[in-house]
Amino acid sequence: MKFAIFMASPLGRSLRIIPGLVLLYLGFFGSLGLIFGLIGIVLIASGALNYCALSKLFGGPFDGRKAK
Repeated sequence: MKFAIFMASPLGRSLRIIPGLVLLYLGFFGSLGLIFGLIGIVLIASGALNYCALSKLFGGPFDGRKAK
């Protein structure tokens, strides 16, 4: 449950959004390709909307608002 609480925090959300932006840039404008760009979009959306699919694997809720 600590993982879910951390990922719902502003730091956890930014740790999804920032790499998402990097992957989006490298995927569409760099040399990584379309798949990495799409992964970047998913990371940005999950951070912005406060949802975490990995949290469910660790016993936490999918919705970050319920992790507190």
